[in-house]
Amino acid sequence: MKNYMWEPLGITTMTFHLGKRPGMKEGMPKARMRQGGTHPLFLTVKDPNGKLERGINPYFDVNEIYEDYEGYLGYFGSVVDFHKVLRSITSGEGTLLEQEMSDELFKPQLSAEAQEHVKQVFSFRDSEGLVSFAQSGDQISFGLGRQVTLADVEGKRQAGTMVDGGIKNTM
Repeated sequence: MKNYMWEPLGITTMTFHLGKRPGMKEGMPKARMRQGGTHPLFLTVKDPNGKLERGINPYFDVNEIYEDYEGYLGYFGSVVDFHKVLRSITSGEGTLLEQEMSDELFKPQLSAEAQEHVKQVFSFRDSEGLVSFAQSGDQISFGLGRQVTLADVEGKRQAGTMVDGGIKNTM
């Protein structure tokens, strides 16, 4: 990643090992976690009105050294450097991806059967009253990168937008 992504994009803060980068862990913003628990299947907040309290991510230990990084999981860096990666990928400017591949990331990739399954899963989520940033299952699909919106969400995003909220809800 250093040779093929970070150096070509001028990224200086990215690391998988906070302990090897003095000052980075101390400079991380303090998280706030919505109290009231999470749904075991969707990891969404059970109580959207639950109190916000300082806390840690219960699904990822910043002190742990991971053997496998699972793609993008577990790296740390500044928002500015993360934006450099996002811009390069989504603009198709050629450093990380050519335009054709960048465009392909945003196309729905699911078969009709898989798309029907997404509708069923989101229907269950909606019937349970679960909190989520995603629209219902007939308005989303999945591309090569992440979830892709199929319909405009007024005041939020246009059809074709790639969406990822993560456990911290950083969209």
